[in-house]
Amino acid sequence: MTEENNNEKQYKVLAIKYRPQNFDDLIGQEALVRTLKNEIESDRIHHSFMLTGIRGIGKTTSARIIAKALNCIGPDGKGRETPNPCGVCEHCKAISQDRHMDVIEMDAASRTGVDDVRELIDSVKYAPVSARYKVYIIDEVHMLSKNAFNALLKTLEEPPAHIKFIFATTEIRKVPVTVLSRCQRFDLSRVSISDLNALYKKIAGLENAEFEDEAISLISKGADGSVRDGLSLLDQAISLSSGKITADQIHNMLGFSDFSRIIDLYDYTMKGKSIEALSLLEDLYNKGVAPNIILQDLIEFNHFISKLKTSTDILNNSIFSEDEKQKGLELSKSISMNTLMRTWQILLKGVEELNYSPNQNYSMDMLIIKLLYMNDMPSPTDMMKSVEGLKKKPNLIPEPVSKSNSIDTKIEVIPSKVEDSKPNPQNFLEVIELFKANKELIITGQLQSSAHLVSFEIGRIKINLSHNLDSEFTRKVSNKLSAITGRDWIVEISDEKGEDSIFEQQKKAYEKEKIEVKQDDNISEILKFFPDAEIKKIRTMN
Repeated sequence: MTEENNNEKQYKVLAIKYRPQNFDDLIGQEALVRTLKNEIESDRIHHSFMLTGIRGIGKTTSARIIAKALNCIGPDGKGRETPNPCGVCEHCKAISQDRHMDVIEMDAASRTGVDDVRELIDSVKYAPVSARYKVYIIDEVHMLSKNAFNALLKTLEEPPAHIKFIFATTEIRKVPVTVLSRCQRFDLSRVSISDLNALYKKIAGLENAEFEDEAISLISKGADGSVRDGLSLLDQAISLSSGKITADQIHNMLGFSDFSRIIDLYDYTMKGKSIEALSLLEDLYNKGVAPNIILQDLIEFNHFISKLKTSTDILNNSIFSEDEKQKGLELSKSISMNTLMRTWQILLKGVEELNYSPNQNYSMDMLIIKLLYMNDMPSPTDMMKSVEGLKKKPNLIPEPVSKSNSIDTKIEVIPSKVEDSKPNPQNFLEVIELFKANKELIITGQLQSSAHLVSFEIGRIKINLSHNLDSEFTRKVSNKLSAITGRDWIVEISDEKGEDSIFEQQKKAYEKEKIEVKQDDNISEILKFFPDAEIKKIRTMN
């Protein structure tokens, strides 16, 4: 990592001071570096690049390095495109200092309109002022308007030989496929904790700042894969103290909890030690640790233990300290996978509850209490055994209504069998099932949702129609029904109100079933343990 020379006394933030100047300086982006080096060496350079990834991961920095690689002329001024830009020629220096006439950077977040893109396109036809290529770097390209993208397409399809486009975005899904198909795409990865640790230790040394190893690890964790975010945190941490910077200081700076205490909270909770768990939780609040941070750490640790349960290989690549790993290993042996999975579901549900809670502390308390008493709840296996008792009970679903034109409350209705070679529907429901059997799905749906039966007799049906259906619809139904059955049918529109539609009858029947099912002893007992649960489907167990 090389430091830029700067004679000015003005302080430079670390993210700028230690910005990578060539491909070798980039960390965690091996695929991008390898591919681009091969392309440049083989003289097979694409005209448009799309760089995507989270904020602060190096998209714009990579774009500038590509621009230097394409325009570097070497220390002697005679070089060609190179995967190892020299950094000392006039083009490399100008690009590094963001003052090159032929490397144009545009922030699409502030210049989203078609006029901005047309201005750019108009300048494309002009040759570079001094460089080998004119390079356009467009950041946050997903912010361009639809018209702006359309204006750009033709130029992307047939760009002049002296033009290169480099796009950067954090929202790749918002970029039109037509644009993506014309670019070589690189997905920049989150940088690993170990790579960030190594980088931040090196920079701390260059800045003559002393850190505890755990303090650096906490900064790497807080960076969440973003090099720039971590450098900003490192910058902030260096200003904390003139002496050695400790993990406790970083905990306080970031609002992180001491992870050993999170493990204690998890341990107390899994063992049902309510007094210890709630007391520790209150102490964490008092020390300024936010409930959402506590919850995030609990989720992370539960995930760690769950993976340990399947394989101990995770210990080799874990961000946890040796003591934390050992505690996790012990817990993984004492907690069943079923309990871990149920804990996972409760913790994830807690994220939603915290987001909508008027008091996050209270919600976090209730979440821990729910986990404390989780072992008192029936397991899924126990619930299934209870539900097995339903098999011995009478069918909870009501029998079909006897009226010939009413809906069967079992919802699924088998069309009546007739002795004739042609079908002969005996009621309106059988007519609908006949259309369904003949793959007339649009008519089936319209009859179920919009037709209100007024009267039915063989050969003549009167219905009241809703949803803007008209006589053209009834004529179509008459003709198709006559063709299917081999006899004349007349379907008429009536002004009378008629019965509920089939869908309305089904809904009422289903609501009635739900009420009856909820009254069952076994089901009501299950719902007590899971008050947020809903009955989504009812099925009779044979």
